[in-house]
Amino acid sequence: MDKESDCFIVKDNGMGMSIEILKNYFLNVGISYYKSNDFILKEYNYNPIGNFGIGFLACFMLSKDVQIKTRHIDSHSNYTLSLTKK
Repeated sequence: MDKESDCFIVKDNGMGMSIEILKNYFLNVGISYYKSNDFILKEYNYNPIGNFGIGFLACFMLSKDVQIKTRHIDSHSNYTLSLTKK
């Protein structure tokens, strides 16, 4: 919790997201990238904790504004999404 900026910051050491993962999975409620052939066929040595593709929505119970910064492990491109609950 960053009281000075009034932010709750979560950092992880996961594999990050590409633009394709963001568009095809993250922004689609109930669809899990980790259960998809796109993930399974790449045989990453990664064990995700997500299951149903809806966990991120819990962020909107704490705030109406959420920002995601990500970079996929196989990429040099960074992405920032700013989402607002209406």
